[in-house]
Amino acid sequence: MRKYIGFLKISSIVVKILAWIFLCLGILTGVFVFYRPPPGYTWISGAFAFGVYSFIAFLFYLFGTLLSVVAKIINKIETSES
Repeated sequence: MRKYIGFLKISSIVVKILAWIFLCLGILTGVFVFYRPPPGYTWISGAFAFGVYSFIAFLFYLFGTLLSVVAKIINKIETSES
């Protein structure tokens, strides 16, 4: 299991970066629709888009945090056994 620790750490970082990208997309979409809405869109659709992107970002960040915790647990188990 110790050989997967590096993969888990890198995956955790990549997933957290993806979460920040989704959060930035949500902020940009929400601000764009709030200040200069396209024809046929209301401010509610901007708030909805921001909420959806924020929820997806939260899930990705939570998944990345869980990956890093799993890597730490595996590392702790492997070092205590040897």
